[in-house]
Amino acid sequence: MVATKAPARFGIVRAIVLALAGALAIAAAVFSLPAIVHPPGVFGWNVGPDGVTVISITRGYPADRAGIKPGDQIVYGTMNLRARLNAILASPDEPYERMTFALRRAGGIRTVSLSAVQWPQWLWGLVIVSGTLAGLAFVGVAIALVALRPSAMTWGFLVASTPALVPFNAYNFHPDAAMAVVLAAQGVASGISAAGAFVFVSRFPAGEPGRLTVWLDRAALPWSIAVTVGWVYAVWLLVVSPAPPPHWLLIGLEYAIPTLGSLVTIAALGAAYADAQGVMRQRILPVFVSIAVSAFLGLGWTIVNQLTTDPTIVLGCGALTEFSTAAIPLCVLYAIVRHRVIDVNFVVSRTLVYSVLTATIVVSYALVHHFVAKVLEHARLSTLIELAVAIGYGVWLKVIYEKIDDWLDSVLFRRRHAAATHLNRIAEALPQANSDEQIDTALIVEPADAFSLASAAVFHREPDGSYARRAASGWPAGGAAAIAADDPLLAQLRAELAPIDLGTFAWRRSDLPEGLAAPMYAIPIAVRNEIEAVAVYGGHAGGEALDPDETRILRDLCSAAAVAYEYVEMNRLRATVRELRAENEGLQRAQGALEEATRRLNAEIAALARLSAAADPPA
Repeated sequence: MVATKAPARFGIVRAIVLALAGALAIAAAVFSLPAIVHPPGVFGWNVGPDGVTVISITRGYPADRAGIKPGDQIVYGTMNLRARLNAILASPDEPYERMTFALRRAGGIRTVSLSAVQWPQWLWGLVIVSGTLAGLAFVGVAIALVALRPSAMTWGFLVASTPALVPFNAYNFHPDAAMAVVLAAQGVASGISAAGAFVFVSRFPAGEPGRLTVWLDRAALPWSIAVTVGWVYAVWLLVVSPAPPPHWLLIGLEYAIPTLGSLVTIAALGAAYADAQGVMRQRILPVFVSIAVSAFLGLGWTIVNQLTTDPTIVLGCGALTEFSTAAIPLCVLYAIVRHRVIDVNFVVSRTLVYSVLTATIVVSYALVHHFVAKVLEHARLSTLIELAVAIGYGVWLKVIYEKIDDWLDSVLFRRRHAAATHLNRIAEALPQANSDEQIDTALIVEPADAFSLASAAVFHREPDGSYARRAASGWPAGGAAAIAADDPLLAQLRAELAPIDLGTFAWRRSDLPEGLAAPMYAIPIAVRNEIEAVAVYGGHAGGEALDPDETRILRDLCSAAAVAYEYVEMNRLRATVRELRAENEGLQRAQGALEEATRRLNAEIAALARLSAAADPPA
């Protein structure tokens, strides 16, 4: 009972987590979008990691107009919390927000008062829109991956999207302590996101850490803990301490850790790319390039944000970084849909398309309803308009659902659709095969060519109960020539009469193909509950595994082969029966002729006996 309930329980927890992640991402987007028309205010200065030394001033901004110069020292104790957050963490403020503090220069102290000015609206809006779209794309793709193929790798991708759950416009939070909490959450989210990226990069695309990236997978949790504790501690010091946080802590959080994280991520990407084989390199290259570019640009934005407040530079780098971040989930999605680098069920992928389409229709209809209700609330046309829209959607849905399958197959899965159509045709014609050799060709050569398989082989039953390899593709000359009658794989196949995923079955043999050609899927071909043959298939020549639709097609092909083997055997039996009947008829004719000759001979003997009796008179 426990074994059956556990997966369902985990599935419920996973669904709750994914729903919560999606809700938080949408809430963060909704909360951030109003900031497009209300850009934050800035003072036009940057403070060094010691928390008190001014290191740069942007000409024409409040700090410059107030006469502040690089090298001036802030009297830290005279700043309120919001001013500290702005000076040390470069957090934006509300437009026209004022800060008053003491400034020390050349032994003298004077009081300075600054009023924040707005950043250019179009640049800030570009950052908000690009960042919001990037966050929603990241979270959306991550939720889909975890829902379709839950694993440490896909969960890592979801964790990497954590910053999308925190809104952009923290400067709207009041009181100041609330803004401090949001800034701490943003810092913590960056650490958690880096750890998730470590897990994803180290495991992509195989799902397990590569031999060159296993160290990154192990470093993810310590990294997350260190960054989280560091940011919480730094913000806590900003809130309660009369002195700024230690400069080593700020340097580590703002410079060293982001730089190190970017460098190790890029190094792991290079190692994984070097470890990839065949066409898999070209298929995963866009994902690796997008992550590397985003890491570089993110590091650059962090550094620029600490060195200048020039809006063109800061916001331009920010928008560029956000757009590069949006490219990551899109490249991952392209790699999955187009090249199947992650084993995601094709049927479920169709379901996702239908779900997105349905959700779009529901949302758009809700917007139409809201618009009509608001604009025509006093008119009597609203019900009629909504009815017309509903009928139009119904007609449109009928057309779109009829076309969606063809569109998916022709645009996204063209090559595999052609291969599947070809193999399905072969499966339909296979029961009419005339020889075992023709069936073996259909089982081995055709799938290997259609799906670009690295290996395939078929083993036939021998009189002694073993199975001999009769046909193969991609198997070495000295590879396994037979499967013994007592082989554990045969025992399992006989027990289940169902295909076996060799990735989860320990088939320990030293003479099996290795590398990309290693067997991955074994299918029994049973005739009247007796295994007549066993088909064994490897993965794709590019390194990717068989996906569920491909294994289904192979199973259908083997089912057709079972019928074909039975048909060929039946034809053999019919030919044997015909031969036996012809032989029997010949024997019967020979027997009749022999009987006739015997009868005649007996008649002649009898006649001779009578003649002999007549010639010899009695004594």
